[in-house]
Amino acid sequence: MQHLTTSSSDADFHNSLIRPNIGELIGSFLFAFLGCFAGQHPHIKEFTYPIFTALSLYISRALVLHATPAYFNPAVTIVQCVRREIPIALAISFIVVQLFAFFAAITIFRCLTDQSVVNDNLILYDLVEDMGIRRVSRLQAFLIEMALSIVFYSSFRLKKNKEAIIALSWGLIQYISFPLYGFSSNISLLFASSIISLIFSPTTTPSVILLYLNVFNALVSVVLTVSIDV
Repeated sequence: MQHLTTSSSDADFHNSLIRPNIGELIGSFLFAFLGCFAGQHPHIKEFTYPIFTALSLYISRALVLHATPAYFNPAVTIVQCVRREIPIALAISFIVVQLFAFFAAITIFRCLTDQSVVNDNLILYDLVEDMGIRRVSRLQAFLIEMALSIVFYSSFRLKKNKEAIIALSWGLIQYISFPLYGFSSNISLLFASSIISLIFSPTTTPSVILLYLNVFNALVSVVLTVSIDV
């Protein structure tokens, strides 16, 4: 009887913690690695980047959904934890695993490609400009990014057409956010991309000092998303 109880406990531990984290690790790696290919066409990147990143998210989630909720995003993980969709211990482990997977995926991609063709869309902080004049202020960009993040985080609670809408909302964020100041909707991916770019291309990497804005934006978006749910 004791042997059966131990075996049952081991199986529960594996299914509730180990298996989901392995799935989250593989899915996050694939999402980041496939997403890196979106930056290889700079002359039409405004259109290709959102499409490629949306497909990357859709494909990666589809491959690991049998093992994990497939969040690939610390803010989404926190929102789902507050919603009591996942326990706190699993949420913390997901956040660590996601960051590790992003660093690994982007590092491997940078090692395998010619640095001259890498286009780090995720770390751009350029506001919309026309003839050298800013058309969108940093505050406006911050608020737009916040609204987009709330839409994306909320899409994980849908029941019908959930996978397609999650991918489409992520693609929409990339399309609109591209000319703004950076992507707050996935701060772990942004952080990993920024640090790796700083290591591989220190002379051409934009300043990462504005990362604090992205972190603050994500936190506010999480609070508002949860508040809207209530």
